[in-house]
Amino acid sequence: MQSNHQVLQVQQYYDKLIANLSNPLGITEELVDQLPDPLEYNGGKHIARVIAPRSCVNYVQSKQPRDKQNDNAHLSDLRNDFEVYGIRPDKLPPIVKFANDTINPYLLDGIAGWHRDNILGDLGQEFYVYDIYEFESPWHERLVRSSSNWSCGPQKTQNRNDYLKEICNAVEAGEIEPDANSISFAVDQIAADRTSKVRRWIKNEAISKTQVIANFRTYNPEGKSSNSIHAFCKANQIPVAGTNGREMIEIMNQGCITYFATNANNMATWGRGFAFSQKYDLPVLYFGYLAERKSDLREQRLSLLEEFQEVKELFVKGCFSVAGVENNGEPHDFPIRFAGFLPQNIRPIGVSGGLGTENTIVDVDGNPLVFSPDMPCLTNL
Repeated sequence: MQSNHQVLQVQQYYDKLIANLSNPLGITEELVDQLPDPLEYNGGKHIARVIAPRSCVNYVQSKQPRDKQNDNAHLSDLRNDFEVYGIRPDKLPPIVKFANDTINPYLLDGIAGWHRDNILGDLGQEFYVYDIYEFESPWHERLVRSSSNWSCGPQKTQNRNDYLKEICNAVEAGEIEPDANSISFAVDQIAADRTSKVRRWIKNEAISKTQVIANFRTYNPEGKSSNSIHAFCKANQIPVAGTNGREMIEIMNQGCITYFATNANNMATWGRGFAFSQKYDLPVLYFGYLAERKSDLREQRLSLLEEFQEVKELFVKGCFSVAGVENNGEPHDFPIRFAGFLPQNIRPIGVSGGLGTENTIVDVDGNPLVFSPDMPCLTNL
């Protein structure tokens, strides 16, 4: 537990850092004094309210209970709220805890406020107000992480799959026992604000599929944040989707054009892909992914392949018809290919913290595929 003297030292350290940091929202001590009193949480003790540099607060994507980081409408609402109202005097600061870093004792781990932090970065706000808590156990920390939210302004509550993910992760981490009674009790705690019907669904799914949804990666189709498709492409040396922002020579050097889709029968995307394949004389590679966590990942991937094949057959039929020749079957060099899936099963292999089961482009069964412009179409295999 941090003493009052230690907390005072921490704030003094932060004060020195923020003296020269950008503050477009006008955060002051007087404004902080107007904020609501910290909430009381079972198993969580409030230590201090501090003004700290955002660079001292670390948010880990895999620990976020909600998928709201991929909801662009919600992002826009949060940004508009800050731009119109600034710091609301009736909203609570994000919750953090000391990271207990042996090298830097001033580092904090973000418990709540993941998306606010992203928006603050966009606005150029380099420090913010935080409530520091200590927790009796990792499970109590998870409860607070799942229940905390703004006291006003735009907010997005968890859906049942978010709660299911938290229960599965808690079982995986050993925070709750993997038996029906323990899981049932935990669901009643973490989803106390949900209906009995929803809680019953979460319990049944968690008991039967604990190992399936606990580590499921989702992607933001827009922007360049760490969880975006753009970031995945850059990290894996895969051309980003489409052709925008690139000269002819850049596109030709790619060797292919890529698209990433949650459905494989979008005619607008098919039309663009077919047109670009002819314009640049390059293959177009489609990569599928699921927008939300699902327990039947393989079945969902198979469904995407079936959608793709149905539209592909229509395009092939149309090509033969336009050419005025007999349809003698699907050509193996058809320029549009369903080449693989984004990695979404990130359950660690072996010890906790190891590489995920899937960490690169994969096939239906999660087997890794080596990216290249010559990748075959999965529907031809």
